[in-house]
Amino acid sequence: MTLMLDSAGRIALPLPLLEKLGLGPGAEVDVQDTSDGLVVKRALPHSGLVKKMGRWVHTAKLPLGFDATQCVRDDRDERMDRLAAL
Repeated sequence: MTLMLDSAGRIALPLPLLEKLGLGPGAEVDVQDTSDGLVVKRALPHSGLVKKMGRWVHTAKLPLGFDATQCVRDDRDERMDRLAAL
């Protein structure tokens, strides 16, 4: 696939390719300079864990539509089911 640089030196990826890779506005990509040229890959998610005042704190953004309250409920129900089976 051959793409053109715009006047600011940017490359616009075609929409079908962006959709295939699951990329949208604000998505992070890794660019590697190799002997064969540039390699562009979807960036691996960061854990979002940082140490603040001696404690690990989650700072990453939650996925769109993630329901933290439901996640806690599901985890609690799973633990209760395991305890009931003892």
